[in-house]
Amino acid sequence: MFCPGDLIRVPSNVGLYKTSDNFVRFFIKTEKPRMGIFVEYENSNECTVNVDGQNWTVELQYIRIMGKQNDKINSNN
Repeated sequence: MFCPGDLIRVPSNVGLYKTSDNFVRFFIKTEKPRMGIFVEYENSNECTVNVDGQNWTVELQYIRIMGKQNDKINSNN
């Protein structure tokens, strides 16, 4: 489980989007892995993350917690 403020990793080729009135109004696909901050859960399948200073909705199955291991940052399940 993620907590607000957790440092997360979003892999490449993952869709990030913003909605308004239940319609997707803006969508991007990551070209390379991105670091971000977990903001909140939206439902059981999606959450809000902050990447590059903007809040985005992303599917939970794609994000990973960042953890320090052997002096390097690696993703953990």
